[in-house]
Amino acid sequence: MLGHSAPFAHIHAINLTQNKNLILKRIGYLMCSLFFDKNSDLLIMLVATILKDLTSGDVHEIVICLTSLGNIMNTTIASSISGHVTKLLTHTTDLVRKKAILILQKIRQETGTAISEYKEMMKKALCDR
Repeated sequence: MLGHSAPFAHIHAINLTQNKNLILKRIGYLMCSLFFDKNSDLLIMLVATILKDLTSGDVHEIVICLTSLGNIMNTTIASSISGHVTKLLTHTTDLVRKKAILILQKIRQETGTAISEYKEMMKKALCDR
């Protein structure tokens, strides 16, 4: 961004995350991670899109969403997605399970509260290939 402010593009970044085209969705999440810090008020607008992507049947949408969550997560997002991320630990794709473990660690760091059965989840993740 070369140090220039681009507040006019913030809403367009949020709109791109809701696109069905995976390339545009990935660009939208990348723009959100560049534009917004953890204290931004516009991150609240992303919660519904994040939840929709986490419960999607498409593995690519889930992976794109989990990848960007590490950069844009705040306490509001962490408290609303923790249950959905926990369900992804039993996903059939190993990449989704790996990214879900990383996001659970980020949720634990962000909220500062213990996640139920956290140790058992980590032990199971260590046995994953």
